Amino acid sequence: DLARGVEVLVNAFWDDPLNLYFIPESENRRKLFSEYLRARFKFAVRYGEVYSTSSNFEGIAAWFPPGMSDLTYIRLLRVGFLKLIRLLGMKTISRMNRVGSHAAKIRKQHLPEPHWHLFPIAVDPKHQGKGYASALMKPVLDRIQSDGLPCFLETLTEENVSLYEHFGFEVIYKETIPEVELTNWGMVRSPIP
Repeated sequence: DLARGVEVLVNAFWDDPLNLYFIPESENRRKLFSEYLRARFKFAVRYGEVYSTSSNFEGIAAWFPPGMSDLTYIRLLRVGFLKLIRLLGMKTISRMNRVGSHAAKIRKQHLPEPHWHLFPIAVDPKHQGKGYASALMKPVLDRIQSDGLPCFLETLTEENVSLYEHFGFEVIYKETIPEVELTNWGMVRSPIP
């Protein structure tokens, strides 16, 4: 259910500093932010695997197989980013592109081999702390482990680093995103031999 998935994303990432940089506070921020996350969700459905905790959508996670998380122009057009460009404007899209390109470059430097990419994982704030993130992660991580591939994720929240470490992820880099001065942790869960 696209609408419910987008609602979870909006609620979970409403105060996220990078998203506030992309789409600052304004009277129509909820509409703009929802449209942005709708496009991201459609991208995840088309090119990845999307899971929810239940039909109540307490949380969702998108998992991209090797090579499929790259935001190529043709993939973005296929999921409606042209509408998003018109809605958000070139200034916002340019900001997103600069940050996204930087993140992809850093990821490829630190993790050049094929890997799964977890992005995003979101639990509605009213359901956080109830084990939903674990329910979203464990089954897919077990499957990825059996395939012998690493899994990558990024977080801008230091508190989340220990959460992901609990699932076997290790920090492979910590860097400041240029232009926004936010700290970004890249983490990988390597296959266990």
